[in-house]
Amino acid sequence: MFRRLQAHHPRREARIAATAFGVFAPVALGVAFAVSPIFGVYSEVLFRSAFAGALVGIVVIMAILSFVPIMFLLWMMRREEEVRVRFR
Repeated sequence: MFRRLQAHHPRREARIAATAFGVFAPVALGVAFAVSPIFGVYSEVLFRSAFAGALVGIVVIMAILSFVPIMFLLWMMRREEEVRVRFR
């Protein structure tokens, strides 16, 4: 993952995003398995299948809980760069 990100972003940003994913992915997976039955009940209405509802619940929660912390860290890092450049 780091090498793919490094192709499109500076080394520092790629390292922070890869580390954040490595830290938050297991946490997100644990939370997704715990909370997916709640979300799965609502998606079960759409798919008419308990398995599909639970699977959709896990995927959606995992995606949200993986994406949000990484985007927040990248946003903070870019703000830090702006401040550092401004006050040099």
